[in-house]
Amino acid sequence: MYARIMTGAALVALAFAAVPASAQTAARTSRRDSMTIARHGTRPVQPGPAAQFTGTVRVEPLFAPTDTTRAGGALVTFEPGARSAWHTHPRGQTLIVTAGTGRIQRRGGAVEEIRAGDVIWTPPGVEHWHGAAPSTAMSHMAIQETLNETNVTWGAKVTDQEYAVPVRRAASAAPATPGPYADIAPALDDYTQRCSTATCGSAPASPSATGASSRWRRSSRWVGRTSCRRTSGSRSRTASRATN
Repeated sequence: MYARIMTGAALVALAFAAVPASAQTAARTSRRDSMTIARHGTRPVQPGPAAQFTGTVRVEPLFAPTDTTRAGGALVTFEPGARSAWHTHPRGQTLIVTAGTGRIQRRGGAVEEIRAGDVIWTPPGVEHWHGAAPSTAMSHMAIQETLNETNVTWGAKVTDQEYAVPVRRAASAAPATPGPYADIAPALDDYTQRCSTATCGSAPASPSATGASSRWRRSSRWVGRTSCRRTSGSRSRTASRATN
C-alpha cells in the first residue's frame, strides 16, 4: 500500500498556526512586499528516510509552497547505488540533474541514464523511481506541486534485481577529430576543416574549441584569401598569402 508523507505546505501550516493573528498578518505583508534570500549553507540537509530510499541519500529543502504558490523544491544527492522507492506525484515532477550520472525508470519502461544538465518531466500519476548509477553519485533538483496537502505517494522500494536491469545509455556527441594542423595552428586547422564542409566563409562556431577567438583572427589574417572549389564530386582547397 502507498504511504503519504506530510508536505512542506502542511508543516508550514502547523508552525504558522501557533503564531498570534497580528504576527501572522505582519508576516504575510512582509512576505508580499519583500524578497527572501536563503543563503547557501543555511538550509538544513537531512538524510533521505530509509522507508522511501535505498542507500545514502541527502535532501536539502530549497523552497516550499506558500499561500500564493503550489510548487516546492529540494536538492537531492544520491551516493553510488542509492535510489528512491517507486512513487507518483499528483501534479507531476520536474527533475534537473545538477551533477553526476544517474538512472530513472517509469513503470514498464526502460531504465534510462541521466546526466548533469538533463531535465526530466514525469507526468501526474506515472509511477517511477530515480537514483544514482552503481559507481557514480548523482544530484538533482526535484520540483513538484501539491494537491490536497501532498506532493508524493510512495510505493514499494526498488529491489536489487530491478536496479540491475541494463540501462539505456544517453547519446553522446561524437568528439571532434583533429585535422593535420591541430597541433601547430589550431585556428588554421579549424578554418581548413570548415572549408571542407563548404562553410569557410563563416567564423568558427565555437572559438573555445580551438582556443581564444583572437587566435582565429590572427590565423585568418595570415591565411588571407581562401577559396573553396568543388570539382567532380571532390573538394579542393587553395590558400594564398594576403598582399599588403
